[in-house]
Amino acid sequence: MSDDYLVKGRSNLELRKIAAQTHSYFGLRKDWQVDIIACLRRGQVMTLSGEKPLNFEVVPDHEMGLNDGLTSYASSAITIRARKTVNDHARLGVGRPRMTLAHELGHAVMHPGAPKARRALGNNVHEFIPAYQSAEHQAKVFASEFLIPESETGKFQSPKDLAVHFGVSLEAAEYRFKDPTEQIRRAEGAAKLNKLADELRTNSDNTRHVNHFLDQHCATCGHATLIPIGVKYLCQTCDTVTDQFQDGDRL
Repeated sequence: MSDDYLVKGRSNLELRKIAAQTHSYFGLRKDWQVDIIACLRRGQVMTLSGEKPLNFEVVPDHEMGLNDGLTSYASSAITIRARKTVNDHARLGVGRPRMTLAHELGHAVMHPGAPKARRALGNNVHEFIPAYQSAEHQAKVFASEFLIPESETGKFQSPKDLAVHFGVSLEAAEYRFKDPTEQIRRAEGAAKLNKLADELRTNSDNTRHVNHFLDQHCATCGHATLIPIGVKYLCQTCDTVTDQFQDGDRL
């Protein structure tokens, strides 16, 4: 059995969409820990080729050999096997075993064909398989998104906070927290906000409708020249963009 397999190429963005769809399929909350064992025991899973029966088997450690988890396809069902200690530790909320089980779920959703194993000591990376075509890379990205939804990462100040809240390893949280795709998404969001601000500023300068200003003062320059931009405020005097004030906020 190989440590990795060449599979259909998928971008990280596509993999996250697949994980998000699986998250929705199980009816999970995005803001709290996933009960991964309950998902695996559901008996069904939505794969890329339709809904399939899913068997989850907890196996004595010695029967798993070098594997922590193993996913295999048959004509009648998909079977995920997990080392007993992995299952026991996942039930206790330990991060790495939870990631292992989510990793195998990713294989079940995306990778028919040869059995896919997660090695206890880590899978070897084959240089001839690019990341976007690697079954192991795809399952890793899937597991990360499934356990830590992208929409929630910006709510935490550090990888440690993220790890504690979602019940994952610090390593997984650091990977998610520093994810280049997430950083790009945030940068794109900031760019869109600045573009909208420029458009509104231009329109306001052209029309000079001062009655568009809100009856509040900018916390930076003190001028009453604030205009709303979605859920933000733009000050036309100093160009500062801030969050809208909530009940109880003070300048």
